[in-house]
Amino acid sequence: MLKVEGLGVSCGGTPAIESLDFEIKCGEFVAILGPSGCGRSSMLNVISGLLPQTQGLVEVHNLPLYNPGRAAPKLGYMFQPHRLLPLRTVKQNLELVLAAADVPKDE
Repeated sequence: MLKVEGLGVSCGGTPAIESLDFEIKCGEFVAILGPSGCGRSSMLNVISGLLPQTQGLVEVHNLPLYNPGRAAPKLGYMFQPHRLLPLRTVKQNLELVLAAADVPKDE
């Protein structure tokens, strides 16, 4: 489960996200839509631990993200297409990440 409460993110002193709240339960799929510059990438970078939040709470399976080492094994992040390995299919790119995380093939 992913829970976000009151998330705020600033980039270079400029607010990118102010007071974002949502919850995604296990097994749910979501799409994040919005115009360029609306904060989608900033939100994903905070959730994945690549960018610090300026306010709010992010929890992954009830583990606070301020301790990303504990939450990291439960997270996955796929970059935009230009950051994928070009000689591999999407499936092969995902399999590479899963293998690096020691996820059994049957999962």
